[in-house]
Amino acid sequence: MPSPCVRIRDIPENRRIILQDASTASLTHALQTAVQRKYGIPAQKIPRTMRESELTFKKKEGNMTEPIAMTIRHMKIEDYPLVYELWIRCTGFTMRDIDDCKDAIKTFLERNPNTCFVAEDDGGRIIGAILAGHDGRRSRIYHTAVDPDARGRGIGSILVGRVVETLRAIGLPKVAVGVPADNDAGNDFWERQGFAVRDDLVYRELPL
Repeated sequence: MPSPCVRIRDIPENRRIILQDASTASLTHALQTAVQRKYGIPAQKIPRTMRESELTFKKKEGNMTEPIAMTIRHMKIEDYPLVYELWIRCTGFTMRDIDDCKDAIKTFLERNPNTCFVAEDDGGRIIGAILAGHDGRRSRIYHTAVDPDARGRGIGSILVGRVVETLRAIGLPKVAVGVPADNDAGNDFWERQGFAVRDDLVYRELPL
């Protein structure tokens, strides 16, 4: 069997990721290596194993896989209908009308044009999205979502890696994310990305 091939190719403003010619296990390893090299995520922070049932690749002759391609690009307000549909497809995804309506997201994107991304397949379907922003001193990740049918392929890790890469280039020292305490899957994901729990802080807010 040929060696697995994972290519992460830059296109102006976009990043196209093509996964091809690999078994399930070797594809997972190759994807981890590509993400590590391209985004600087420590190897130990990238998931080392993915259940085979989570990797839904089409088989073809010779026990090979058909190429899987997607483009990572900046989110635009024109993406809102598809992104909103993605959020709805994600069970347990928390949204608030005041924060997540089209006008609110438009304002957020205008203030943070370079730190919000979508993963788009070759059919134009948005299968992943992440919202992140900063105020010049602190940065924060808000919504991270991957289509349930596309999970287990490392898309979430790639999106987080793109945000981390961008924030690091800006010169920000760290990025935070808030996760409900009872969201075990979400907390496991962010733990794998290297996000540590802060036990020395109490989160407070004041409704306006």
